[in-house]
Formats: sequence, C-alpha cells, structure tokens
Amino acid sequence: PISCTLEKVSLEDSPKYSALSYRWGGTGRQILVNEKPFTVTNKLEIALQHLQKDSDPLTLWVDAICINQQDTEEKMQQVRQMTDIYRSASQVLIWLGPAADGSDQVINSLQLISQVFQRQDLSNHIKKLCHREWWTRTWVIQELCVPK
Repeated sequence: PISCTLEKVSLEDSPKYSALSYRWGGTGRQILVNEKPFTVTNKLEIALQHLQKDSDPLTLWVDAICINQQDTEEKMQQVRQMTDIYRSASQVLIWLGPAADGSDQVINSLQLISQVFQRQDLSNHIKKLCHREWWTRTWVIQELCVPK
C-alpha cells in the first residue's frame, strides 16, 4: 500500500512542498500514514499511486491527509489558510484521473505549449490579453465553450 510520513510544519518556515489538487469521492481505501492505517478515497489513492511511480519521494500537501477531517475547528482554521497553502507551494499538481479519451495527448500538447510560455515577454502579453474586459462577463464561458 501507499506509505506516507506526516510532518507538522509552519508556512512561516517556507517549507518546500507540492500541493495536490484532486476531486474527492469514491470508496474508502487504506494507505499508511506514519505506519498506521489511514482511510482515503479511491481517487486519492490512485493519484498517490501515480505520483509515487513517476518520481522520487516528494513532499506533498494533501487536504484529506494534512487536515484532521474529524476536527471541525482544525478544518475551519486550515480552510482559512488554503490560499496561503497553495500560494506557498512550489507547484500545484492537478490530478484529473487516469488517462482516458485522448487526455494524455492533450496533456503532452499542453506541455509543448508551456515551453513556449517560458519566454517572459510572451507570458506577459498573454496575461494582458486575459485581463481584457471581455473576460469579465459570465456569458463568455457559454459563448466560448458552446460553439462547434
């Protein structure tokens, strides 16, 4: 099974970590946290399995593991810190699920496009384009996504 070590750290100490963004849901599965059984959703277990096989051990912040879900007060405190938690992460890993329906091809294409974004001037121009007034309207989502 997946095995994790849970460490308590302070954001004030600028720890180096990645944050995981994923969709909750699915049945409970057992992983090990500090060598003790810990129940997570099957979607999280699959994400952790995928991350485990693709890299060396990494320091990861995962809400379902790092926040005591049984402690309402802790959950409220952590929710207030979410912006800082994600902002302080060296990267945010987004788990969309296993590859399906050509999603791996889309991701590969996005990785190629991201190499172009590495050019600072292009990145700034894209940011300016995205801040134009047109994007502030809610209807643009429908107008952008619905056409054939």
